[in-house]
Amino acid sequence: LFPDNDTPGRTGFLNLASYLKNKLGSKIKLVQVPETFPNKWDVADPMPRDTDHSYQSLLTLAENPADPDFF
Repeated sequence: LFPDNDTPGRTGFLNLASYLKNKLGSKIKLVQVPETFPNKWDVADPMPRDTDHSYQSLLTLAENPADPDFF
């Protein structure tokens, strides 16, 4: 899952992740959008100009939302 870079987006995706994992038994990971990205940025937006990331490299930041340090 690729949350929006704002509190409502992260919260919504955490709720979705919980539902998918606990109710449907899905294996999921959530991408940690870098803190340096603009507020409200999401995967439908162009990549910020001042980053070395690509959409593919962001996928490598995906983590299991059950990890204690997630968000």
